[in-house]
Amino acid sequence: RDSSLEEIHAGANGHPARTFPAGLPLLRLDRIYVRNLRHQPLQLPRRPWATLSDHAPLAGEVRCAANR
Repeated sequence: RDSSLEEIHAGANGHPARTFPAGLPLLRLDRIYVRNLRHQPLQLPRRPWATLSDHAPLAGEVRCAANR
């Protein structure tokens, strides 16, 4: 908390994204942290990602806070 980091998915949805296991994500294990950036999570299609790893991928768009 003292580091001023924000988690992209928690900021948008109120909680981190569920990413494990990829086939039926139940656990919130993975995060994308940013500081001093505007951000929003991106949704990725479940296929083919669920078959490529045991963790579902996370994606986000980040921009410099000065660029509105």
